[in-house]
Amino acid sequence: MLQFSADETYALFNSPANRKTIDELYGSDAETFIFPELEAQPVLSETLDDALLNLETFDWLVFPDVFTVDHVISRMHSIGVELFQIDNLSVCALGESVADRLRFSQLHADVITHRADPLLALAEIRNYLGSPGQMTGLRVLSFHESKTEDQYAHVLSENGAECVSLPVYSLAISDPELVPRFKALLKGGAIDEFIFSSQIDVLSLVHLFPNEHLDELFTDVRVTATAQTAKQALEEFRISVK
Repeated sequence: MLQFSADETYALFNSPANRKTIDELYGSDAETFIFPELEAQPVLSETLDDALLNLETFDWLVFPDVFTVDHVISRMHSIGVELFQIDNLSVCALGESVADRLRFSQLHADVITHRADPLLALAEIRNYLGSPGQMTGLRVLSFHESKTEDQYAHVLSENGAECVSLPVYSLAISDPELVPRFKALLKGGAIDEFIFSSQIDVLSLVHLFPNEHLDELFTDVRVTATAQTAKQALEEFRISVK
């Protein structure tokens, strides 16, 4: 059970996994900042459906986060594409948390990086192939959030792969007017401890601070993970759990 001090300031996301902790914080009289929840909405398109209906035309699939896994699998079910077709391709999961999400649907990742890093993904795929030259002409289907650049497809394309990059979800902030203030609080050192309860919390943080070095941002903030999946996701973005 978490222990709270009325003399310290806490922050966490307004997500279902954090409901109990939020209630406990309010009961402790500690100053608490509730960051707005980010909701992932599917992005549907004929281009996405066509790619999923013709998976045999690709060599690799790249899943950068758990949202892409959820939305791709959901769309495959909706249009009648069997999941076993993914078994015929090589799959790159950006982090163990993404690989776990695939395993939940009985899907296997051939390459699992220990950090969410495009250059690391490139290195791991090269290592898996056994030769850098085998990247040339490799047909890759990569997924991403609609308002975010697909850095993984960009890096792979620069090194010879033929990449199709498709948005499969869009993140919406429940209370966008609160974001500038809470960003300022975190950057200004006003928060003593940030609590994460799931990998969704971690992804919400990443999307709120897209151009920040998160490890540096949290240098003076205690980071607590109430679940192993949250701890794992934090470590993949180089955020130390204290």
